[in-house]
Amino acid sequence: METTNAQKIIYEISEILYRNGKYGMERIAIICKIISKLMQSIGWDNNLDFNRNYFDNIFNQLIHELNINSFLQNRDTKQLMDLFIDIIKENKQDIANSIKQLVENDKKSSNIIPTDDFSVKIMQAFAKKLYKGGTYIDPCVGTGRLLAGLGADKYYGFDVDRNAIKIADTYLNLLENSPNRTRLSIKLSSENFLYTSMKYDFDFILPTFIYDPPLNETLEVNDEKLRYELRNRAYLSYNKNTIPSEYLFLSKILLENKDNDLSYITTFLPSFTNGEDKYRQAYRKFLIEGSLIAIVQLNNSTGSNINKLILVGSTKTTPNHPIYLITPKNSTMLVDKLKSLHIPHQFVLFDHGVHGGSLCNHAVYDEKYDFNHIRENRTWVDQSVDFIFSLRK
Repeated sequence: METTNAQKIIYEISEILYRNGKYGMERIAIICKIISKLMQSIGWDNNLDFNRNYFDNIFNQLIHELNINSFLQNRDTKQLMDLFIDIIKENKQDIANSIKQLVENDKKSSNIIPTDDFSVKIMQAFAKKLYKGGTYIDPCVGTGRLLAGLGADKYYGFDVDRNAIKIADTYLNLLENSPNRTRLSIKLSSENFLYTSMKYDFDFILPTFIYDPPLNETLEVNDEKLRYELRNRAYLSYNKNTIPSEYLFLSKILLENKDNDLSYITTFLPSFTNGEDKYRQAYRKFLIEGSLIAIVQLNNSTGSNINKLILVGSTKTTPNHPIYLITPKNSTMLVDKLKSLHIPHQFVLFDHGVHGGSLCNHAVYDEKYDFNHIRENRTWVDQSVDFIFSLRK
């Protein structure tokens, strides 16, 4: 893909901060904080008609607030000022994509795992179907990818990483905020979601939880009431206080909101479907009988090094049995088996395009391909979601 002007400017800014000793997520958070403050001063609009002296004063105040004036060389300060003025003149989508690319480039050194585009596309398609007018909530918001582009009025994100919160705030506002969206509410908190009380918070009315928790991690169950309930339901051993992170996040959501109408779209490890210990079996039964709508199987071709599932559920409306969406490997064999078992299914075969097209967009297709095929093939995600919801009627 062609490098945008916004990317070139962002990379220049990043290089200056890097050579002045700012690395990783901290460097990206500084960039986002300054962009955010400058954009706020013009109302997140790109129709710029401003006094340069006014922006210079704002920038100088910011570098003092962020304490970056102490390490910047004089020539770098002037160059940064010019570059930040240039960046806010660019298209907001391009600025957001540039920030996203910076995070991608830095993920190894910063030890972060951003949600891959493939998972985001599927999870957001389900989220839009399940949304009932409340709040989209991401308990592990990271840099904001799963919330951006959902087109709602209320967003609520949690992350204990303060740098991630600064990045998410800028990223979400660039993609969601505009002068005509007067009801837009974006709340981001560095509070640990697992310690949050949802009972009397109006932001948790009709919530749709969409999140990608840290997988392959075991966390302490510090909430005494939650720990008691997990043990009482045989989801947690009486001689243990720890549980896999994905189970803990979903348990908090479901067990603290027993009587609430809520939906969830979350990633899980594949052991959810085949774990044979009594705790996983009990948890599987709990979800299948109470809320589970679909399981989407992914593999590490999505760009992640971890094989994972996407679990989709709703507490008020659920089919009699979960519906499994499985990756297209050995598709025809799968279809034959589904037919023999009389299991409802939909098989759509696209006869143009490339193998491994995944999202079927410009990111995975070379210029030599017919973009009409891209538009046709990319409908597979929406078709899959529509099929699942057609079976629930």
